[in-house]
Amino acid sequence: MADFGYDISDYYSVQPEYGTLADFDLLIREANALGMEVILDFVPNHTSDEHEWFKKSEQRVPGFEDFYVWHPGRPNTNDSTARPFVPCNWISFFRGSAWQWSEVRKEYYLHQFSAKQPDLNYRNPAVINTMKDVMRYWLERGVAGYRIDAVPTLFEVAPDADGHYPDEPLSGNTDDPEDPGYLVHIYTQDQNETLDMVYQWRAVMDEFVQQYGVRQRIIMAETYSPIDIVMKYYGNETVPGAQIPFNFHFITDLNKDSSATDFQRIINYWIDHMPTMETIVPNWVLGNHDQHRVATRFGEDMIDAMNMIMFSLPGVSVTYNVRIFMFGYFPY
Repeated sequence: MADFGYDISDYYSVQPEYGTLADFDLLIREANALGMEVILDFVPNHTSDEHEWFKKSEQRVPGFEDFYVWHPGRPNTNDSTARPFVPCNWISFFRGSAWQWSEVRKEYYLHQFSAKQPDLNYRNPAVINTMKDVMRYWLERGVAGYRIDAVPTLFEVAPDADGHYPDEPLSGNTDDPEDPGYLVHIYTQDQNETLDMVYQWRAVMDEFVQQYGVRQRIIMAETYSPIDIVMKYYGNETVPGAQIPFNFHFITDLNKDSSATDFQRIINYWIDHMPTMETIVPNWVLGNHDQHRVATRFGEDMIDAMNMIMFSLPGVSVTYNVRIFMFGYFPY
């Protein structure tokens, strides 16, 4: 609970204050009986530093040595007995260096979020296979799909032949070197391999559907990436991807001062960029756990109007709190 549950110490259990696996199974049954389905948060980028995998990796247990992103650091040429310098200038979303020293392993590990959330190493096939098994486990318990957390950070650029990582360029947007906005994240976000990983996860969903003859299982991808990258998460005619790459433009581009023309522009912006595939639909996200509520962003007198707009648009509407997913298949 270092980051409200996004630091997972066991992918096959339930945090005790929320109940038990038996409670979870009952939730699934009762929801299904009411004509509803349950979608889980899937947190693949990192685990807790209290996870058994990390403890084994920190101790270099065979099979887990490279489960996370480790680096010995840059030599301290001024003092060979001192701790090495961090591998590069990468900054965490939670401020400060994205590298944390481990006294156990005597190396740095990467954490794009909290130091309590070490990044898994997706360049290790064992990690990919293990996380696919996690997906299958909860699918078999009856979930209807996943909202996948922090998708753009899954992969970092691979180190060079000497094992070095490159510094990211300065953004010029802030003078605060602790601020994640201090850098342009060209080496730690939106790598090409990330798209392929989402396509592989969609394949896991589709294999499950074919194996058990159930209705489609859903992937909802959390990404604030540029529009051309977000659209690639949909996949293509040959390789399907996430059915719902989140459209956050109602959050990022509109506020209480926005005009009707602004709303029209943002709506058309998404639809005009969508791939020309008949099998995909747009989606509209009104709020989430990382943002101020609708009443704060748009004003209390706009709440009903915002909901009317959301549920009138074609495709999938997403509102918070709690998230409610309304699936509509309307022409657009």
